[in-house]
Amino acid sequence: MMTERGIAAPDAGGSVLAQFGTILAAAMPELAGRVQAVAFDAGTGCLDAVPDAPAVGTKLRWSTPKLIAAANETVSKANVRAPHIPVLAPEKAGPAAAATDPAPQPTTPAAPVERRTPPDGYPIPVTFLLPPLALLVLSRGVHDG
Repeated sequence: MMTERGIAAPDAGGSVLAQFGTILAAAMPELAGRVQAVAFDAGTGCLDAVPDAPAVGTKLRWSTPKLIAAANETVSKANVRAPHIPVLAPEKAGPAAAATDPAPQPTTPAAPVERRTPPDGYPIPVTFLLPPLALLVLSRGVHDG
């Protein structure tokens, strides 16, 4: 009767996107409101979801089997097979953030630092630092003539 009137049945893709909040709450309630479904391809079963932070995306990827099971139980004939969760780069400070957060200033010590004299026996003998030829000359002594 629907096809006679030119009306198509709603496809599973729209239902998956519309009910993604319910699907996510059933699979991982701790991520509710932190992930947004943006597309669903019913032919391939690929569900595209975008997390709000890299850590949320990692948690979602680790919980992929739960998400697939919850989507297929919540929406009949959805046949979700492979969620696609992009890897987000950590956000870098933009010009607005740079204006509000001034660059850290180097700190200067309140009092000058005094160096202690090293204990006896601490200095390295100069002969240890000289090349072998210089040691040979020093051991024989320097003669004029």
